[in-house]
Amino acid sequence: MISDSTRTLLNAQIMAEFFSSNFYLELAANLYFMGYPGFCEYMKKQAEEERAHGMKIYDFLLCQNASVFIVAIAEVESENFKTPDKVFARVYEHEKDVTESINLCMKEAIANNDYAVISFLQWFVDEQVQEEKESYRLAEKTKMLGEDVSGLFALEAELLK
Repeated sequence: MISDSTRTLLNAQIMAEFFSSNFYLELAANLYFMGYPGFCEYMKKQAEEERAHGMKIYDFLLCQNASVFIVAIAEVESENFKTPDKVFARVYEHEKDVTESINLCMKEAIANNDYAVISFLQWFVDEQVQEEKESYRLAEKTKMLGEDVSGLFALEAELLK
């Protein structure tokens, strides 16, 4: 049985994951119009992954006979980035926010002795370690490359593999 407070946070996390999906889609479009279709495709894949994370939590709650509440997803604040390094710096900040949100869910599950939730959330904790590492790496690489278009295109190709 999942505590009400943990269930509430997990429902909020579903919506946070769906927001992240929209966030990545907006960045994908931004990168496309900057002339970086490879970065666009990378962001679209990230968007799909975030939606899958939301559905994973959704399915877990259903499996636990816990109520699911779907509410409106917050609007992504449109930022018209001019360079890939600004986009990837924002991605890194976003991933740190997601980590904080997952940690809050874990903290609540621990406080309520929700052992099934703790076990389930460990996957997300581990996933966020990788997401932060990757987003930091890309933020640093794009910052280092600056406006080196050939270097940015090489990085695009690397991401598409």
